Amino acid sequence: MKKTIVLFAALAALSFSAAAQNLNPEVRVINDYMISQGEVSKLDLPMAVPDSLTHFDYHFDYSVSDSPYKGAYEFSPYAVTITPAFRPYDGRKLFLKAGAGFVFKPELDFVWAPLDTKKASLNVFASADGYWGNYLRIGLTSYESEAGEYTKGYDFAATAGLDGRFSLGGSDLRVQLGYDGFYNAHEAVAGGAYHSPWLQARFGSEAGRWMAYDLVLTGRYISDMTEGPDPLNAFELGFIARTAPGIKGWPVTPLLDLDVAANSWYTAVSIKPHATVNLGGFDIDAGVSVGYAGRFTIHPDVTVKYKIPAAGLELFAGAVGKDHHMQYSDYKSRYHFYSTQYGNPSTIRETADFFLGVSGHAGTSFQYKLDGGLRMLENAPFWAMEGGAGESLFFQPCNLWHASLKLSWSSENFSAEGKADFTKPLRELDPGVFAPSMVTGGVEFGYNWLKRIYAGISASGALRRTAVYNGAEKHIPGYVDLGVRGEYKFSRKLSFWLKGSNLLAQDIRISPMVSECAPAVVAGVILNF
Repeated sequence: MKKTIVLFAALAALSFSAAAQNLNPEVRVINDYMISQGEVSKLDLPMAVPDSLTHFDYHFDYSVSDSPYKGAYEFSPYAVTITPAFRPYDGRKLFLKAGAGFVFKPELDFVWAPLDTKKASLNVFASADGYWGNYLRIGLTSYESEAGEYTKGYDFAATAGLDGRFSLGGSDLRVQLGYDGFYNAHEAVAGGAYHSPWLQARFGSEAGRWMAYDLVLTGRYISDMTEGPDPLNAFELGFIARTAPGIKGWPVTPLLDLDVAANSWYTAVSIKPHATVNLGGFDIDAGVSVGYAGRFTIHPDVTVKYKIPAAGLELFAGAVGKDHHMQYSDYKSRYHFYSTQYGNPSTIRETADFFLGVSGHAGTSFQYKLDGGLRMLENAPFWAMEGGAGESLFFQPCNLWHASLKLSWSSENFSAEGKADFTKPLRELDPGVFAPSMVTGGVEFGYNWLKRIYAGISASGALRRTAVYNGAEKHIPGYVDLGVRGEYKFSRKLSFWLKGSNLLAQDIRISPMVSECAPAVVAGVILNF
């Protein structure tokens, strides 16, 4: 089984409680802050990969679980960050959320908006979190946690920068300049310091223009000490273009998407010509995705939706594939101990995902979505054993059955959400490769009293993952992560918050060899003025 790099949209499927390992960079501002929540451009369907590589992110829309800024990139090969849009100024210019607790897991989120007008805005932002304390000691060959045995370690993440928006007569220019850093140490895996300054510039048309366009240029420099005394020095560049001419009277809207990625290891290009059309209740988006990363690839890209308004539902089906351009920072943001010792970053080819499903609502409170299908990956990423001892990352061709169910119910004071995901490879994986957990999911309940006192309880979990090596089975254990959260809004400007995670003291693996241990209770304050 050949060692190489893999996509890794988060070994954090097992890191719900590990905030330091669970960086989910995304520009977001709490609902009652002066700037509206940033939107993320997702013109393609998300790539649902095995749970071992997918971050199951569940949260409610109240301020204790919101975070203003978390970096320059959402972890997605087809999505880019958009800075917050303008909304009428309400007098508030500063947001600060800070807290710490036991075990030691400090959190900090900060936004200062010295300028906010219809023509221009400027934000200064910073975000940090981390963990310092005991890690469960994992057997090097057994992959079992050793009862009562611990090792000290830490893992901290930070980001800071400037975020500016300028209106230029029919177009918007948005610029972010910032820094990401990870600092960690662990007995079983190499640690160190990672420094990465970055720049992102976005130029797009305002609503109502006859030609809609969106151009995004990103650049990043990387210095990573994880590999030892000599740091890894590398660069990353990315360019994304989206165009959609709107011609009056035409029933068809032609579109063109272009993705370019270049770094110290590879250069890749993807182009997707497609078109949207509405025919008698059917919404159709049809095209192809053509890519080049060492060789040419072509994938179908067709989605069909049919709405039945009287029943409050929508039926959908499709066949969608593409090359996902994964860069070094994508891997690092999801596993802070990542280095090229795990392999060099490369594109991940999704031949096609054939899916169908239904979504809808009943009344104004209940919503649901059920979908499933067959995903065909030319190089599916998985955690694997390193020669029977330690952890590694491997990819292999793999076809997967997948299904997902999402439910939500909300009223003025109460909300409930639930999700369950099913994933099963069509054939047995290579020796030493951990199969994805067959079932992952979670539920979360929230309640607010007079929009002053907020409380929530959540439970997420996964079945165990198994690898077969030399005829013997090795396991990454399943888990249940029980959490609680609450907030008391003392005034419009001041709130106090509390949250607890892993209250059942489960062995929740971030990777095969890394597992933060012990329940955590963190408390803090929110200033908003």
